[in-house]
Amino acid sequence: MSTTYTQLLIHIVLVVRNRSALINLDWEENLYRYINVAMNDMDSKPLAVNGMPDHVHILALQNKNVGLSRIIQRIKINTTNWINKNRFTKGKFRWQQGYAAFSVSRSKLGVVRNYIINQKAHHKNETFPEEFKRIMMERDLYYKQKYGFTVPQ
Repeated sequence: MSTTYTQLLIHIVLVVRNRSALINLDWEENLYRYINVAMNDMDSKPLAVNGMPDHVHILALQNKNVGLSRIIQRIKINTTNWINKNRFTKGKFRWQQGYAAFSVSRSKLGVVRNYIINQKAHHKNETFPEEFKRIMMERDLYYKQKYGFTVPQ
């Protein structure tokens, strides 16, 4: 085989530092567009971007030639600079260190896309800590409570 074929579907979760509710409805759509541009610049294709004032979900088709950590770094740097340059927040905006990223099977693409698109409705019934704990447990991942926020017992 003389070429490489991949289909790397990734569900990414980025959290605002200290889970502060800083993402405002007035500019959140522009933030999501900015994330789209940052991903396209890395030759990765965003399929859904949405979130809440304290976190963002991204569903993307990852470029096989660019590492996920590099994509996340580009998104965080570009969006942080854009938010701070435009003074959308009173203090300095920062993303929490680290991120969560989960592989998505092709058969679950529609489910994950709808889940991300419907974040606002979803969070009427489940808080972000509850959501994140559930996501981690569904994937049998160990969650370090000291990184990010308190998980309900």
